[in-house]
Amino acid sequence: VRKPLGLLYETGAALEATVRSVLEALGAEVETPGEDRANEDGWITVQVGDETFEGVLEIKGVKTKHFNVEGLRQLVEWIERGWTFREKTYTGIFVGNSSREDPPRRRVWPFNPNWVNQAKMRGHVGIRSEDLYILYLLDRTRRLDRNEFWRELFGTKGPFDMRRYRTRLTEEEKAYLENLPQA
Repeated sequence: VRKPLGLLYETGAALEATVRSVLEALGAEVETPGEDRANEDGWITVQVGDETFEGVLEIKGVKTKHFNVEGLRQLVEWIERGWTFREKTYTGIFVGNSSREDPPRRRVWPFNPNWVNQAKMRGHVGIRSEDLYILYLLDRTRRLDRNEFWRELFGTKGPFDMRRYRTRLTEEEKAYLENLPQA
């Protein structure tokens, strides 16, 4: 029951396992990486009607306020490995937990302009793990349209826009999960 809370504070293998578990709970088929931990953090496949979406994951947990572009560079490599070894084209999905030692309401927007530009140019989507927690919460309380979410996620280039999902939070949830204003 408490495992999804790891999206708010974990890093490393614990964060990766929690992200994959929550993505599965939201309806994705998730393939975990093999023993070679130096490569992809996982792959997801999502079926929405007649559409099939496929993504490769890069999952990072950092103490700092902002993400650097290293995770985006890794996604380029993971996508290229998909072409070479799987003969598939994947969407790069960056899931990040920044300022992980701070409560969510004290965290700032972690995507600086350089990160945003690089993600858009490469066609990657970035989503904060705390936003994935909100989506999980909304799904568990029947306030999330999964198909809508998956289409939006795979259609995004750059940071995923959570504004309309955050409006579905209760006042109590907002008090804990709302962030400092975006930069």
